Amino acid sequence: MGPAACCLSALAVLCLWLGCEAPPSESDPSVSVPDKPMDTAWQPDPVRVRVYPSTRFIQESGRAILEARFELFDEMGDPVKSAGTFRIELHSIDESLGNTPRRLLYTWNAQTHTLADQREHYDPITRGYLFRL
Repeated sequence: MGPAACCLSALAVLCLWLGCEAPPSESDPSVSVPDKPMDTAWQPDPVRVRVYPSTRFIQESGRAILEARFELFDEMGDPVKSAGTFRIELHSIDESLGNTPRRLLYTWNAQTHTLADQREHYDPITRGYLFRL
């Protein structure tokens, strides 16, 4: 099965920054971000990632290209930039098990370590990152 045959719900996206997680549900009051000690300077680090609904496969020159869009948020809920590595994984799913990820098909590591990486992938209008994989 090629990547174009996989449905988008098969896409599992991971962000490999320490403490980075999927955004909590606004209806879940039990989810909170731990406070940092008051005697240290606050640093806007990413603690949540949002995968844009427009993340999708497109056809370009007969090849399937994954356009993956992400937005990072600090502990105050504001969008932030960060240097690091996005790890994007594509899994097949088993619909009989409630869309459970089944088999790893592809893995990409997208870098945002340098200023050139930031200029290439960060979009100031959406305040998020775009990776064409």
